[in-house]
Amino acid sequence: MSNIRLIGLESIKIGPSVASLATIEHIVPDSAHIVLNAPSIADLFCEETEYPDVQLITAGKKTIEFATRDMGVSIMEDAFGGTASLTTIWTAPVTAIVISERAFQIISKKINGKQLKFVIKRASLYAGGELKFAKTESGQITFSADVLMPVTGSPIVMTVQ
Repeated sequence: MSNIRLIGLESIKIGPSVASLATIEHIVPDSAHIVLNAPSIADLFCEETEYPDVQLITAGKKTIEFATRDMGVSIMEDAFGGTASLTTIWTAPVTAIVISERAFQIISKKINGKQLKFVIKRASLYAGGELKFAKTESGQITFSADVLMPVTGSPIVMTVQ
């Protein structure tokens, strides 16, 4: 029986490649997910047959989701594009939709002396935000990414440390 558990998050890192990742701070509790959807099957029938002639199998979509309360200019640039100058000025992009390719590293908290490390070499990243100006709630930037096939190797590598 395995004693490896996936409970809690230690860190999420993001960058243009696995070699140049930066940690995202202030992750919203319980917002981080790696979703591995099951494959789907489409049945193709021929006239007057009760059973499918051919089944087309489509691999399940793999996604990453998380949210942060960090409103720094580098996070705004990662999430929405545009440019960050100095450490306090973010300028929005001129295009309305920003989707960029990024690499991710997600590490779980240590449970039973073991932790899981997921490395995603290539994913299409898009983000949204609810930037509240409230006394009792904080703003959040939500990130979603669709895992893409890398040039070489597996799209998701999981190791136990």
